[in-house]
Amino acid sequence: MKKLISALILSLLICTSCYDDGDKPVADIKAFAFYETTDNPGIKKPDIDAKVFYYYKIYPDDFSGYIYEKDGVFIKDNLPDIKPDEEYRIGENGSVSFIPEYMNGSATIVIESKYYEGQIASTCFSSTKNGAGFHKTFKFE
Repeated sequence: MKKLISALILSLLICTSCYDDGDKPVADIKAFAFYETTDNPGIKKPDIDAKVFYYYKIYPDDFSGYIYEKDGVFIKDNLPDIKPDEEYRIGENGSVSFIPEYMNGSATIVIESKYYEGQIASTCFSSTKNGAGFHKTFKFE
């Protein structure tokens, strides 16, 4: 009986030591940015080099009263600037895929158009640990 219990404990130790939470696939975040022109409405072109900013634990209400400056920075009188935690660029296919350093908790994503300078779009997620996606088509305003 003592040998059976020892064997069970040994097998339990072996099984638990082999478990690695890092074996789970990590879900990524995908951002898509396109633009349309007034000459060709309905024709979407990749907004190559548009900037994608990732803000960790920033909620939509946190941006209240702030003004977008550029390069992901939001400013407000007498308050600290809101700056992105990470930055990425849209590729030739109109997308970028990334795995941010921080994925637990809320996140905000802002895309700054390269084609239509000064235009931005944003979205937020309560959590990105299971992946996320954001698609924006910029148009002439």
